[in-house]
Amino acid sequence: MKIENIYAQNFYLATIMRHIDGDTTVMTCDLGQHVTITHPEGYRWLGIDAMPLRSAEGDHALRALNELLPPGSQCLVRTVKTARGSEEREKYGRFLVEVWSLDGVTCYNDLLVQRGLVRAYTGRGPRPSSTEKIHGA
Repeated sequence: MKIENIYAQNFYLATIMRHIDGDTTVMTCDLGQHVTITHPEGYRWLGIDAMPLRSAEGDHALRALNELLPPGSQCLVRTVKTARGSEEREKYGRFLVEVWSLDGVTCYNDLLVQRGLVRAYTGRGPRPSSTEKIHGA
């Protein structure tokens, strides 16, 4: 994907503060026009589900995420818009985001699924059970 105007495409420059688990990250975001969310906000990665922490798979996903995007690194995030045009939040109030490399080539959400670190999950229907084997793990 070629990104020419990140803000027009709902992309924002983000700085990783810390990862909570394999699918939730605390970041600060530059919203453009000299507006930055400096109070760290929790973001839920769209379309994926990580195993809980304290499980081998969940701990492995968190370690891998910390290696891939360590605290202090920058990335692009794209928010999900509702039909009314506002950013969508999930049931715990976190914004739903896709996380991308700065050049817009790599979607980290997809990469985590491809590497077998998390499972694809649409947020609808039953969540994958913690006993299901993660593809490629």
